[in-house]
Amino acid sequence: MGIIDKYSLDRLEGSRVELAFDCPRCKKQRIRMRAESDLDFWDGVECPKCNAKIILDSFSIAVIRENGGTTSPSKEETVAIT
Repeated sequence: MGIIDKYSLDRLEGSRVELAFDCPRCKKQRIRMRAESDLDFWDGVECPKCNAKIILDSFSIAVIRENGGTTSPSKEETVAIT
């Protein structure tokens, strides 16, 4: 196992965060949450179809770095098929 870094929503502030998913209530509208610099969607967004208020209450990203640095792709992964 490598080194695991965990990034919570607070640590992602200042990054470009984008989420897209179907409305959990009506399943008919694509909901997009985007934040360029500040996490302006923290107060939630409203579904235009069913008017449900959708709030992101938790979010984290785990990044795993293998021991010994980065891994390079195998030759089969980099060969173009013509």
